[in-house]
Amino acid sequence: EEGDVIVSKSDATTGALGDAHIYRLYFVGANLLANMDQVVVQDCASGLPPGIDNTNSHVAVRSLIEGGHVEHQRIVLSSDSGSTASVPAYQVTVYDEDLNSVASPCIEWGAPLLGLSTILDGAFSRSSSLTVDTGGVSLIQGSTYQIEASDFVQGTVMIGDTVGVGNSCRGTVVGFTGSSSDGKNLRVTAPEGCSAVTGDTISIEKDTAVVEAHSGKLHSTTEVIELIVYADAEVTIDNGLFKLQLTHQGTSQTTSCIDYGASAAQVEAEFNRLFDYNLDGVIDGGDDGHVVVTREGDGTVEYGYGYKYLLEGKGSPDSIGVSTVLGSGAPIIELAGIGDSGGCYDADDGGVPQIELSIIRDGADEYVYDVFFVGSSWSNVPEMDVTVFGDGTCEADIAHVQGGMNRNIAVSTILDGGGETIDDARDYVL
Repeated sequence: EEGDVIVSKSDATTGALGDAHIYRLYFVGANLLANMDQVVVQDCASGLPPGIDNTNSHVAVRSLIEGGHVEHQRIVLSSDSGSTASVPAYQVTVYDEDLNSVASPCIEWGAPLLGLSTILDGAFSRSSSLTVDTGGVSLIQGSTYQIEASDFVQGTVMIGDTVGVGNSCRGTVVGFTGSSSDGKNLRVTAPEGCSAVTGDTISIEKDTAVVEAHSGKLHSTTEVIELIVYADAEVTIDNGLFKLQLTHQGTSQTTSCIDYGASAAQVEAEFNRLFDYNLDGVIDGGDDGHVVVTREGDGTVEYGYGYKYLLEGKGSPDSIGVSTVLGSGAPIIELAGIGDSGGCYDADDGGVPQIELSIIRDGADEYVYDVFFVGSSWSNVPEMDVTVFGDGTCEADIAHVQGGMNRNIAVSTILDGGGETIDDARDYVL
């Protein structure tokens, strides 16, 4: 619709080589607020005017800012109780959309910042077809250098870009004029010097800016879920009545059918072998007891002919180390099915069983780090990786757990960057 796309044009440009006209397209319409595929450039059907060809003119298109949402990811540190020594405890790995990666140094438990801006500076580049041509690199003045490229530069490279030239030059583009008028020269300021040889690649660094927000030290608490099983009369059933589904770290698992009136130990045993809660690579006895179950009630009228269970993500009761159920990492527990229609058994006689689940205390983490990927090159960013507490990557281990038993480090995506992609190029070919 009219007004959905706003176009601006550079002022006082001639269109000559090195002084190109620059058009900026802003997709502002309600139906265009997404991560759009890049505009496509095509020759006119009637062909180019006489004397104009790809040796003396060119058109380049580049996305300056990806559309859609700003990516928001979160790293949390959780503990069951006590404190953790301020020693390097974990490492963060960040990826770009091509799955290139860069890893942080080891970060102290409770550090005020992750320091991702430092490691991301110059970490990722977008490829270009440009290389250094025979004119090479020449010093203009001070720390300003001229680089002759293999093809037209303006549009592929923009003023203000940081470029890498081979392995011995990193500079900021300040212009495109030079002794040659063929449109293939760019000027950069490179405070640390600039040298290159013919054929060296000219790459353009991505804008990888991030903004971090840190919670400071919080009061870490475990999550508690209440499971109530009740009926309108005494229930008689000889087989399992219901199943629960646990969703943990993006994966869902279902228990076997649980008896009406099952003991706390029986319900807890159903949870024990669903996930690798201590992240040691296997599901075994080390994963027992991370979700603690207690039961109240005896099935009499006083308890609504039923029972009340409390399910708490407390971590291992027996060993110091990792537990993924702490704080906000507690599994989501839902009813997966009840009775014959849910893949279990109906009551043999008596009342009609009902089941209710509710969170009576949300889990809370000790430290929360929010990372917003605000740079123009970010869109839908792959989720960061964090190392496991005590896995040997960094200094911290169980000897640095001062009081309490369990610790956890986790990452999650709060909001995906970008958005629904508009990919019908016919809608916006120039």
